[in-house]
Amino acid sequence: MDNLVLDIKFSNESLVEPVTITEARNWLKLDVSDDDNIVTELITTARQQCEGYLNISLIGRTVTTWLQVGLDEIRLPYGPVKTVTSVTNYKGDLIQGYELKYELFKALDPATEVKAVYDSGFTGAIPLHFKTAIKEQIAWLYTNRGDEQVTETLSPIAKKILSPYRRVT
Repeated sequence: MDNLVLDIKFSNESLVEPVTITEARNWLKLDVSDDDNIVTELITTARQQCEGYLNISLIGRTVTTWLQVGLDEIRLPYGPVKTVTSVTNYKGDLIQGYELKYELFKALDPATEVKAVYDSGFTGAIPLHFKTAIKEQIAWLYTNRGDEQVTETLSPIAKKILSPYRRVT
């Protein structure tokens, strides 16, 4: 049985997006800065949409989440996990006897309902394929900004790039 994410909050997000305005403008082939405000907003939106699809933090942040587990372990969403700050039970009591498993995308033993607080995200630059997917998503959002009814929330090209790396918790 998979984890059930009961609640998730992000704080202390990095103020530096993985794609700069210059990189986005070059990808969009924009020679003028008339739409820089729009493009800046789309950079953040595209990154958030890619993170949501991947279930991975592409920027540094603190994640606070309530999780209920299936059978044997709790997989923490939005890795890569750098450090676990605290793990508490539903009463707020600190859980001491847990084991961290796996390298980047951590799991906790024992299995129970817990509140986990941890730092996640990539250190330094994100992998190039994630950056390319974000730029593709920016282009897709820029092109489809209110002119037509769009049913998909993620660019087909970005989805194709990201699909092999998608984590299901």
